Amino acid sequence: DHSMGAVHMSLPELLLVCAAALTLVSLPILLVLSLRQSTFPEPVPPMEETDIERIAAMLSERLGITDKASIHNLTTRIEEMRADFDWLVSDRMIEQAIEMARLGQPMGAISQNTGISEDELIAIQRLRRH
Repeated sequence: DHSMGAVHMSLPELLLVCAAALTLVSLPILLVLSLRQSTFPEPVPPMEETDIERIAAMLSERLGITDKASIHNLTTRIEEMRADFDWLVSDRMIEQAIEMARLGQPMGAISQNTGISEDELIAIQRLRRH
């Protein structure tokens, strides 16, 4: 029975109309939300010279560097680091020389590979015995 004003749609047509209505309603909401999330933060004002000096002073204090002794402190620290490095390298070379001697390598080969002179190798050998 077809009454006047009644619209009959098939299921695919009804689903299409519902999808279009949902799109029309959700699109403006999604647009507003995306614009709200993409707002840019306030620009950071440039730092004043006093702010930069204050930060530099704090860093110098934390590093133990003062204006009076900064070059001296840096030089001393570099020399200490160099001495530690030299000690580690020489210690490693001695260990390598001892291991090569255990493997039966000749003194000339050990000296050439480690940079330790033959006289130093003889001294190391004598110390190892005691």
